[in-house]
Amino acid sequence: MTSSRPPGIPEPPRRRFDIGRLRPQILISIMILGIIAITGMFLDMTEIAGVASAGIIALAKDVITTDGN
Repeated sequence: MTSSRPPGIPEPPRRRFDIGRLRPQILISIMILGIIAITGMFLDMTEIAGVASAGIIALAKDVITTDGN
């Protein structure tokens, strides 16, 4: 396969999705916290919904910082 780039310009690096970084336990815990937060909103339990939402944010922040290294 030939490239349509002019000579002397390198190809950009291709980004691959690394399946090893996908952790099912993190995905499941975010989904469970989301269900708890939605249930708390519908049952008028604002404290439970707020804490579950904060848990989702904290867990996502932790995943981003550990995957960035």
